[in-house]
Amino acid sequence: MVFNNFVDELQTISATLETMVLNFEKQPQSAILDDLKRLFHTLKGESGVLGLADIEKLCHMVEDLLETEAQ
Repeated sequence: MVFNNFVDELQTISATLETMVLNFEKQPQSAILDDLKRLFHTLKGESGVLGLADIEKLCHMVEDLLETEAQ
């Protein structure tokens, strides 16, 4: 049940993520970057709890990339 909820939530998150990335691409803003980092941090945590190690690692790498972008 928890896994199914996670998968269902990913559909919504992917649409949100796409919008955020496109907005950041058009006009880079630290607020959008912070929201992206927060989103990937949450996904990383949820993936870890569910034992989805590959997704967790990917989210961690994206977090690191976004952190580098922020500097």
